[in-house]
Amino acid sequence: MDKTNITLFKLHTHVDKKIVNHIKKQNKILEQFFEIKLSNIPVTIVDSREEFATFTGCTIQPWLVGLTNYYSICLLNPKIYLRKYKTSKNEQQRFQKLTTHELTHFYIHHKLKVTNPKWLMEGLCDYFASKEAVKPQLKELLNLEHYFSVYSGIYFQDGSIYRVGYFLVDLLIEKYGLNKIKQLIFSLDKGLTPKLFNQLFFKIYGFKLDKKELIKIAKENGLK
Repeated sequence: MDKTNITLFKLHTHVDKKIVNHIKKQNKILEQFFEIKLSNIPVTIVDSREEFATFTGCTIQPWLVGLTNYYSICLLNPKIYLRKYKTSKNEQQRFQKLTTHELTHFYIHHKLKVTNPKWLMEGLCDYFASKEAVKPQLKELLNLEHYFSVYSGIYFQDGSIYRVGYFLVDLLIEKYGLNKIKQLIFSLDKGLTPKLFNQLFFKIYGFKLDKKELIKIAKENGLK
């Protein structure tokens, strides 16, 4: 029996139960992967991007519909989002995928308590969200070390960190299996540097994600 409580905090709106049902469905998958059971998942629904910005204290980009920290998940109400911003029907499915993306972040916060490498975290979230894969450019892939710890936000704005992260995570899982990447992320610790991560990655996978290897991967997958 699923004993996880999905707590919805609503700001000025009625929330469709579909959100809760979707989170509960994805929650079972994430429980199994991260090997933890969360007693409560607080989700706050806001009705506008302005309200989103006020509640989170962040500057909200036009494409952003969710944000997560250790304490809660904040989502833009899909009903308001679909009506006010005149998005397509496909956007409903996209909203569910992004909800799963944020839920995965919530599990990462609670299980791993680490935020780096950023490309690995974002890639893992997109993997569980089953987002449509968009291959990165060769220059983006070769810029991998810059996606280790991102504070400026520029790589989030242009989407490159998501393209690179999802591409590599999906590639590693397809080629070496889910357990290997699970072993990798469960070995991450606070204070991890790019050098230490590279050593850890080599220990688990037997090769380094250096420029030579990344060029090889790019050629094998037709990146330009």
